[in-house]
Amino acid sequence: MLVAMVIFAVISLVAYRALAVILDSRVQLQAENRKWRTLALAFTHMEQDFGVALDRGVRDADDLRAPPFVGRAVVGAEGVPLEFTRMGYAAQSGTLADVQRVGYRLRNEVLEAVTWPVLDQGPRTVPDARPLLAGVAGFGLRYLDRQGAWQQSWPVPGQQAALPAAVEVEIALVGGDKARRVFALP
Repeated sequence: MLVAMVIFAVISLVAYRALAVILDSRVQLQAENRKWRTLALAFTHMEQDFGVALDRGVRDADDLRAPPFVGRAVVGAEGVPLEFTRMGYAAQSGTLADVQRVGYRLRNEVLEAVTWPVLDQGPRTVPDARPLLAGVAGFGLRYLDRQGAWQQSWPVPGQQAALPAAVEVEIALVGGDKARRVFALP
């Protein structure tokens, strides 16, 4: 009887450890799944915006003409490094159906989608920012010109194209993971 109880105790201990490992693995897999799903949703949001980019310049807050697409490679906390004009949402009414000025920026380790309330901005025009992805350590951008060369900023001096052919977005997460996508523009 004593031998049977010892064998049962050993088997129970092994089963308990195995169950604990499985539950820990499940929690880690759920966290990884949530991280990559959120990243995929952020890229999908960008893809939708880039897919309807529009060749329509705007007036900035200083009443100067701004190109339809403005982008920098250096992404800091100040300003919006990527902004462009896009068509409104089909099957929507009101401001969502209008042509919009949108952008993306990294602030406090959060990638934000930025939308201006009007195309031609006044001195006090403030954009709305909506968080897309938290835990972002880096946000890099490059722009493909119509000749097939990658540029660090847009517009390129001396080129006539209002929109780049494509935009490469690289997102570095706080944990060290990196993801890169290239989006074709119309």
